Amino acid sequence: MVRISLIRDFVNRHQNGRCLVCPFPLTLGSHLHHVIARDDRGPHHLLNLVALCPNHHLVLERVRRHIAPKETHSHPEWLMRGQAALSVLDTLGATERRVFDQLSEPHPLRQPIASGVEPKFQAILAHDVALADVKILLAANLARPSALLAWRIVKGRAPEPQGPSEYQEAIKALAQSPSALDVIDVVERHLRLLALPSDRAWFFHQELSSSPPAL
Repeated sequence: MVRISLIRDFVNRHQNGRCLVCPFPLTLGSHLHHVIARDDRGPHHLLNLVALCPNHHLVLERVRRHIAPKETHSHPEWLMRGQAALSVLDTLGATERRVFDQLSEPHPLRQPIASGVEPKFQAILAHDVALADVKILLAANLARPSALLAWRIVKGRAPEPQGPSEYQEAIKALAQSPSALDVIDVVERHLRLLALPSDRAWFFHQELSSSPPAL
């Protein structure tokens, strides 16, 4: 497992030292957040971890988990908390709000994963998990495309840029044509944690096919 200090260094560098959804400097305090949630057996992987300021992490977890206080909705304290959360979200720009919304969406297969699945349906579920994983991982990492580029270089899927202009061109090209292959390591690790089968053939396309595998 990668040491937490190395993860923080990687995240800090590729988020330019700021929260993923606001200008808050990470040096003043940050929380590491799993894009595929730990509750959904999300792996502890560099591309599955982003850094958020404490405020946005708190609001994000509240929204993602659909957590509400024990008080009824008519209770003044519940209303105050809701208004406070909305005031935080209202400060986000359109791009940052889109990233926040993508991160706060619960994994669409949370219930089937939690309740288990018959062996004969595991390949279909695994394919659907892979689709959902690729979508959210690319959305989060395209907010910091240099992280995806660094991973491509580490995996030998891209040459190291020579100079700032070549680096910017590589970032631009990646942002225009992200690939499921960029996050295959995270998705395969997630499927292993869920004890689901993985078929590498799924990933050798720009987009994973929406057609489930045959039983």
